[in-house]
Amino acid sequence: MGVIQGLYQNLISNLVFLRREVVRAQRESEQRFRQVVEAAPNAMVMVDQAGKITMINKQTEQAFGYARDELVGQPVELLVPERFRGHHPRLREVFFADPQPRLMGAGVISTPSGRMAASFRSRSA
Repeated sequence: MGVIQGLYQNLISNLVFLRREVVRAQRESEQRFRQVVEAAPNAMVMVDQAGKITMINKQTEQAFGYARDELVGQPVELLVPERFRGHHPRLREVFFADPQPRLMGAGVISTPSGRMAASFRSRSA
């Protein structure tokens, strides 16, 4: 019984150690991912399938005039020009059914939305 108990304790210790290593590696990977997103030259917005914003970068804050804590958790449609908001949830469904790289808003000429929209309108008038 002592040998089996020792093997069992050794197995548990190894599993605990491996779990810690996996969690550490995952944290490091997530940190690198966040650094890459933050360093991107373009605005990046990540959303979940429900359309809630889960992550943005500094360029998104600058482009739309919202702080990060104001956007995370909000519906992505907040950033979509008003005339396209009603149709956008369906476009999201189609995208998540078959995620493929594509430009968001490709072929659409639009004015900015968000807080920058008022600034854009006042400069272009």
